[in-house]
Amino acid sequence: MPDRDLSPYLGQGVQVVIDRPLGTYHPRHSNICYPVNYGYLPGTVSGDGAPVDAYVLGVDVAVAAFEGIVIAVIARADDIEDKLVVVPPDKTVSRAGIAAAVAFQEQFFTAEVVMTGDASMPHPHTLDDEDIEIIVATPDDWQAARDIRLEALLRDPQAFGSTYAESIGRTEDEWRTWVSRPGVTLLLARADQAVVGIVGGLRGDDMTGDAAVAWVVSMYVTATHRQRGVGRRLLQAILADLEEDPVLTRVILHVSHSQLPAQRLYASLGFVPIGEEDGEIIMARPLR
Repeated sequence: MPDRDLSPYLGQGVQVVIDRPLGTYHPRHSNICYPVNYGYLPGTVSGDGAPVDAYVLGVDVAVAAFEGIVIAVIARADDIEDKLVVVPPDKTVSRAGIAAAVAFQEQFFTAEVVMTGDASMPHPHTLDDEDIEIIVATPDDWQAARDIRLEALLRDPQAFGSTYAESIGRTEDEWRTWVSRPGVTLLLARADQAVVGIVGGLRGDDMTGDAAVAWVVSMYVTATHRQRGVGRRLLQAILADLEEDPVLTRVILHVSHSQLPAQRLYASLGFVPIGEEDGEIIMARPLR
């Protein structure tokens, strides 16, 4: 079972296997050098399906393994996994000291240092499957589709080809047409009595004329429901829909470099980078 709430680890003794020792570089980002030892807790499972990761502080040399005490959790509001902070039993590090030590990597996330005595972890719970309803949008769902689409264009404009300014003036008929475009399946996610996500599956590549290629488009989850399983359910549903088409053999999507949580989600469902276009990463996976 993936472990999203890491607060029970606080104050506990743990063993850490170091796979990124102090002084080494990030395997995918060569500009990031690790000023601390960084590793994982064997036998654990975090929100992304991999072992729980940990920063080791208070050790000034590179090590291959470490045993210490968990003094803090780095809680990420915009990622599916949090991190532990582990120190030697005789060491103490302040909240500010922890934040400074892990800033080399946590600067790319909205992160909070949670320590023993803090009231609670800041993340809402992951929704169960039965709490998320995925529906195929019809023209009668045009208002719900419009609202979530406009929110997406307003809050994450870098992720889409259209703009909020172009879309805000569309009429009801235009939105109905957008929802029911030929060759496109549009899915909406409902949770907590509201539409909280959207994704589209486009059959065929208009640019190349390749009928065997599908595209994942219009992917968005409202901020209050990110990291709660909605995005994964949407992607799983649209992939299942595309897999039913015997003509389609491959699915492609674009994702911006800044959307690291989205990249990790796509990778966890089998997508791999195959190139770049217009400053975005192109990811693809076979459909069967």
